[in-house]
Amino acid sequence: MHSSNATTSRPLTVALLAAAMLGPILAGCEAPAFILSNVTPQEESAVYKPQDVKTVIFVDDPRRKLPNVQMNGVLANHIGHELKRKEIIADIVPPNVVDNLRMNAKDFNTWAIDKVGRQVDAKQVIYILVEEFDLGEDTKDVTYRPQMSVRVKVVDVDSGRRMFPEKDELGYQYVRKLFYKPTDTESRSADQMWTRRLMAIAGEEIAKLFYDHPPRGPSGTFTD
Repeated sequence: MHSSNATTSRPLTVALLAAAMLGPILAGCEAPAFILSNVTPQEESAVYKPQDVKTVIFVDDPRRKLPNVQMNGVLANHIGHELKRKEIIADIVPPNVVDNLRMNAKDFNTWAIDKVGRQVDAKQVIYILVEEFDLGEDTKDVTYRPQMSVRVKVVDVDSGRRMFPEKDELGYQYVRKLFYKPTDTESRSADQMWTRRLMAIAGEEIAKLFYDHPPRGPSGTFTD
């Protein structure tokens, strides 16, 4: 596949990811609740502050880990909504514009990340590569352990340069693991509901990579 710039090559990213995933995905550990309760919360700094320019949020799922292609747009919409709500980026391309490109352009899967941006007249691409997604339903003890892992990049469209992360070609890794035990009155087969709830949580937290925010609190009902 031809790519305009190695830093924005989608197949290169997927190939690097496949190699990296030969080892286990590492997830961060949280401090015990009794320690957290005695520490005054401080704002967590953004890991990267994007430009406030016309931006497209491109969720890419080449290995089809998500249950359906509509979830690409659902995740992108949650990220975009949060960035607009916090006034980080004012002009965000609607997710359905990318969906239309995906459906209508036969060679879409060969496009470099910056080309996707140019096709929608954006100046910046927030690229989300889906690594893993699993609802983790356990029918024995009637629990859900949904989890997902993605890689995040920010690409400047004009130059084709990866702006974030500066050194990691795979992208910044975001991992979210949750736990939920339904009540007797809740459906055990509501996979779509859990999928959408995970998309909402992940979308908000991925957006928080791009602005200063209070730290996530101790675990709750639908948290890790």
